[in-house]
Amino acid sequence: MSLTWWHAEVAAGRAPQPVIRKPRCTRWRLSEVRAFWAKLAEDGRNDKQGVEKLLAATQKASQAARAKRAGLYLPAGA
Repeated sequence: MSLTWWHAEVAAGRAPQPVIRKPRCTRWRLSEVRAFWAKLAEDGRNDKQGVEKLLAATQKASQAARAKRAGLYLPAGA
């Protein structure tokens, strides 16, 4: 999860709104953030299609990374 993702979730109303929002100082209630992450984890556990889709994507990315690394270690001209 990136900072951009978090701010997009806040803007969409899915993540809790900050209680303090000033330049270079944004604060959330810890209890609200914990509840958000707990719900997100629970939703993820219950989403069997999403889990399968994520697993397939991570396996594909891992295979691509392994193939790329294997190609990096080949001698030049091989």
